[in-house]
Amino acid sequence: MTQANIKSQLAEGEFDAPGATPVRFLNVGTPATPAYLLAYGTSVPGDGAINYATGALFIHTDGSAGTAVYRNEGDRTSSDFDAIVDLSSEFALADGKILVGSAAGKAAAVTMSGDATIANTGAVTIATGAVEDSMIEGLADGQMVVGTDGTAANNAKATISAILGADLSAAVVDVAADSVVIVDATDSGGKLESVADLATGIAGDGLAATSGVVALDVNGLTTAATEAAQMNDKIAMSDTSDSTTTKSMTPQKLFDGLTNLSAAVAATGDKVVLSDATNSGIAVNETIDDLFGIGPALTAAGTIDVSADHFLFLDGGATGACKKEAVADLVTAMAGTVGNSGLSASSGVLEVEVHSVTDATIATTDKLLFADESETGDPTRTETIDDLFGIGPALTTEATVAVAADYLLFLDGGASGACKKEAIADLVTAMAGTAASSGLAATNGVLALVPASLTAEVIATGDSLICADATASSAPKSETIDDLFSIGPALTTAAAVDVSADHFLFLDGGASGAAKKEAVADLVTAVAGTAASTGLAATSGVLALVPASLTAATVAGTDSIILGDASDSNAPKAESAADLAAFVETNQALASRPARSAFGYVYLSAQGNDADLITIDGRTYEFDPGDDGITGDVEIDTVGNVSIDEDIADIVTAINGDGSAVVTAVADTGNDVVWLYADTTGTAGNSITLAESTSEARMKVSGATLADGAEAAVLAVVTYEHTVTTNEALLGALRFDSGLTSIEQYILTYDDGGTEILSSDDLDVTVAISGGVVTLGEGAAPAWAASDVIRLTVIGTE
Repeated sequence: MTQANIKSQLAEGEFDAPGATPVRFLNVGTPATPAYLLAYGTSVPGDGAINYATGALFIHTDGSAGTAVYRNEGDRTSSDFDAIVDLSSEFALADGKILVGSAAGKAAAVTMSGDATIANTGAVTIATGAVEDSMIEGLADGQMVVGTDGTAANNAKATISAILGADLSAAVVDVAADSVVIVDATDSGGKLESVADLATGIAGDGLAATSGVVALDVNGLTTAATEAAQMNDKIAMSDTSDSTTTKSMTPQKLFDGLTNLSAAVAATGDKVVLSDATNSGIAVNETIDDLFGIGPALTAAGTIDVSADHFLFLDGGATGACKKEAVADLVTAMAGTVGNSGLSASSGVLEVEVHSVTDATIATTDKLLFADESETGDPTRTETIDDLFGIGPALTTEATVAVAADYLLFLDGGASGACKKEAIADLVTAMAGTAASSGLAATNGVLALVPASLTAEVIATGDSLICADATASSAPKSETIDDLFSIGPALTTAAAVDVSADHFLFLDGGASGAAKKEAVADLVTAVAGTAASTGLAATSGVLALVPASLTAATVAGTDSIILGDASDSNAPKAESAADLAAFVETNQALASRPARSAFGYVYLSAQGNDADLITIDGRTYEFDPGDDGITGDVEIDTVGNVSIDEDIADIVTAINGDGSAVVTAVADTGNDVVWLYADTTGTAGNSITLAESTSEARMKVSGATLADGAEAAVLAVVTYEHTVTTNEALLGALRFDSGLTSIEQYILTYDDGGTEILSSDDLDVTVAISGGVVTLGEGAAPAWAASDVIRLTVIGTE
C-alpha cells in the first residue's frame, strides 16, 4: 500500500486520528459516525464505550492468557467487550462421551455402544460376536487361513498343496528319506512320519528294517524259536529250482541230502558241511569258493606282528601250492636296493633312507613324491620340480608381510644363481638409494619421501615434478613446472572470492621476482590511489566512486567527463564538457519512457463471505466457501480456507485463470492485498472499473477505476546556465520555461561566489513545477546573490 493510498484512507475516516488512544482502525461506519472493527491498547474499553462495531476485536497489549483478546458483544453506541477464552473450557464433555449430530441438527453428547465402544483415549473396542460371516473375506475352493508369524495382520490364504510345499503328483518313493502324513492317535492331529520309521515299526520277530528296507532276521527271533532244531521243525530255504522262492524244509530232509558223500579232489563249486553258529549250530553246506572267498573275512581280528607272524601264499603262481612265509621276509623283498628305492627293511618294518639314495643334480622335469591331500586316503603322487616352484608358492598360506622382520628368497648372481634369503628391510634400503639423489629414505623396510634431503637446485623452466594422475588410478606421472603454473590454476575448485579476506600470489620485483602473497583488499586499496585524484575509495577490497572527494575545480569546455559508450558495450570513454553540452543542445531526446499499465488493488480485512463479489470491468468474481454454486461470472473457490492468505491465493487463481479477464492479479499477503494490473498498457487501463460488494465491510478497493496508466513517451533533456541579475536577486524568484509539456525530474546546482553547491537540498529554496515551467523561490534567508550562476537541468516530455 503506497503512502498516497494510506493518506487517502485517513482522509476518508477509515483510520482513527493519529495519536488517538486506544489505536482504532478499519472504520465500517462514516467519518461522522465511525464504527471501528479493530483496536488495540493497554486498557480494555469499558461497557458503554462508543464507536466500536458489533463483533469488533480489541487486542489488550498488557493482557495475559485468557485476557489478551476481547470481542464487542454490544453495538456502536454501547459497547460490551468480553474476553475470548479457550473453547475447551467453555464446552465441557463428560468422560467417554462423543458429540453426535441429533435429529434436530445439533451436537449432543452420547456414549458409543452396540457393536463397538470407545474409551477416553480414543481406542475403539469391537464387541464379541459383532463380526458376522458376511464381514469376513471369502476363501476360494480348497483355501484356508494360515498363520505366518503369530501376527493376525500377517495371516495368509493358502491351499493344502502350498502348505505341504510339495507337488502331489506321482513320484518314486525314497524309503530311506521320504515321509508320509499320518493321523496321530494321541491328539488326532495330522503329522509327518518318515517311511524308514514306519518300516521299523512294522518289522516284528524274524524281520529287520534298515533305512526303510525290511529283510528276514533269524537272529531276531525269540529264544524259544532258536532252541535246538527238532526233526519235524521247519526251516526256511531258498529253492533255486523255483526261482529262489522261499520255502520250508525239515532238518531231517536237510541231513538226508548230505549222507553217503564219497572222497574227491576239491574243485570250484564243491561244497563242505559246516555248523551254522548263527543258527544254533545247524549243519549246513557251503561251497569251497565261499569258504576261501568269504571265510577269511569271518576270522577273528588280531594285531599283526610283522617281525614274527606269517601269511599264506600260492607258491609258483595262481595254481601253485599253498605255503606260508614270514611277513618280515616279504617286507625285506619289497624294500629292494636302498640305493635305488631309498627304502630299508628291518624285522618287517620299512624306513625311508634318503641319505642312502645315489646322489644326482636336480634338473627341470625331475620329480618329487608327495601325499595328495585332495584325494581320499592321501595317495602318494609325483610332481615335477618345475611345478613345485612354479605353482607351489601360490598355494602357501596367506599372511601379512612384516617388512621390518620378514625375508624373501632370491637367486644370487643372476637367473642361474644359487637360491638365498635376504631381509625385506635390506632390499628396501638398497632400492631407496641415496636420499640426496632419490629423495627416498628407508627405515625398517618402509620407504618415505625426504625431499629436504635432495641436493638443492634452482627451479627452471622445463623442470618436472612427480604427481599422482587422478585420471589413471593415481599412477605417478611427471609434469613440467611450466604446465603446473600455466594449466594448474584453471584446474582448481571454483569459489567466490572474498575481497575482504582472500589473498593472491604475485611476483615481487618484476617478471623474475620471487612469488609472494598479498591481500586482495590491499591490492584494491593500492589500485584506488588517492581519492582526491581518482575519485575512488577502497573499503575491505570494495571500490566505490567518491566524487565529493575529488579536488574542486571549475568545469571548462576542454575538461573531460567519463561516459559509458553504449555503442561499445558501455565501455568507459572520455568526452569533453563542450562536446557533451553541444550534444545535449542538439539531441535533447535522450531516452524514452515505456507505456505504463494502470493498476489498483483489493484490500481484505477479513475472509470473504458466501456471495461476496469483486467486479472488474463489469465481470463478477464470487466467493463460494460453502461450495453451493454461484450467480456471478467466475467462482472464487474458498472451500476449507481458514485464513485471509488462502482467500488471497484463491482470488489470484480465479482472476488469472479467467480467459475473459482484462487484468493480471498479484498476491501481497504481507499487506492482505491483491494488486491488479491492466493487461493493456497505456491510459486505456485507467477506464477499467473496479468495485466490491461484501457484507460487514470485509473488502475495500483502491478506487472506482484503475489508475496511473500512461502511454509511452520520449523524454527530453533541457539545460540552463543563468547568471543572477541585481533585480532577480532583489525579487528573490526565478522562472524558467523549458518548452516541454511536462517535467518528470530536475537537477538544480549553482555557483555561490566560486563555491559549487551540488544540490538544491543545500539551498533554502522552493521549487514549483507547472507543465514545462520551473519557478524557484527563495526561503527565509536569501538563497542567491547577484552574479551567482544557476545551473538547471530538466527531463520531461515534449
